[in-house]
Amino acid sequence: ILWCYISGCDGAHSTVRHILGIPFVGAAYEQEFILADVTVNQKIPKDNLTVFMNKTGILLHIPLRTNLSRLIIFDMKSINTFDKPSLTLEEIQQLSQSITGGDFQLSNLIWVSRFHLHHRAVQTYQKGRAFLAGDAAHIHSPIGAQGMNTGLQDATNLAWKIALILKYQAPQELLETYQTERQRIGEILVNTTDRLFGAVITKNYFITILRLYVMPYIMRFLVRSVCFRRRIFGFISQLNIHYHDNPFIFEKIDGADSKFLSGPQAGRRAPDAPIQNTTLFKRLREKPFNILLFYPRNQALHQLQENKILKLEKILTPMIGIHRFTEPKDHKLLYERYGITDYGSYFIRPDGYIGFRSFGSELDSLKNYLHKLFGVKSPLSIS
Repeated sequence: ILWCYISGCDGAHSTVRHILGIPFVGAAYEQEFILADVTVNQKIPKDNLTVFMNKTGILLHIPLRTNLSRLIIFDMKSINTFDKPSLTLEEIQQLSQSITGGDFQLSNLIWVSRFHLHHRAVQTYQKGRAFLAGDAAHIHSPIGAQGMNTGLQDATNLAWKIALILKYQAPQELLETYQTERQRIGEILVNTTDRLFGAVITKNYFITILRLYVMPYIMRFLVRSVCFRRRIFGFISQLNIHYHDNPFIFEKIDGADSKFLSGPQAGRRAPDAPIQNTTLFKRLREKPFNILLFYPRNQALHQLQENKILKLEKILTPMIGIHRFTEPKDHKLLYERYGITDYGSYFIRPDGYIGFRSFGSELDSLKNYLHKLFGVKSPLSIS
């Protein structure tokens, strides 16, 4: 059977989405945004984002290079300005000065554009063998700085699953997990950014006072906290995203100790760690799928374990990298980040997420998981 698939990654006005007849539920914000690439002749940190905010609007200064900056300007007063002509340098400077409250001198306007934001999402990412990803599936305010990363993760999540089906005849139900894994992320993103953006643009008196005069002091306090910075980094980088259990996310943790239970669960992103003269992630690049096996070298089960692993490696080497770790003292941080004190195994997907983990020395659970994922017609011969 020759299977064909289509992925609509064609943006907010997706032709694929229109042809499929999938509704794009949501609405447009009334307020206007302005993007401008321009030279800013003012002493502003060139290696940091700078945000200016007052009742007039919000200005975000993004340094691009020494003599060029990108300004993202939200004008509270401009509503439904689609038919207005392009802004001039003088108009942008006047608006910038009204928001910053300073002598904001601009020159060398390279590019300027007006745009309006939407918050919309589809209710299904799949229709038959057609899929939607990125802006074709969800659009939202850029206030959370999440748009591009979310689209890339959509595409990555879908791509390896289609490739596995086409190349190794994996079960078709694997593609159903694209919907179950990514739709929840898209909904959370649209709802979160909508609430944040609503707090920014609201004209409510008390919220405005809180935003303009209280939050700056609170943020100065919060950014001093290592825990807060880690949480913000995890949110913006999307490293804290996790997937719920589904037929292809599974773990066997019977009898596991507290350290293993506190390690990264199936459905979480695999952590990196230094190993020998390189890092784990660099080692994982050699194969699309990877298995991490942790077991002590000098124990009675070692030889039996090694025999099983050799058989597994012989079958799976073309598609899966198998990485043995037998010396905790040589990989202390790796063992710590994966919660390993004794035997254990992890299976890492091409998108960097843990598809399976198990505690203990037995490999039958791993064999069964691989059998299900890869659709192997005969059982993997691990005796």
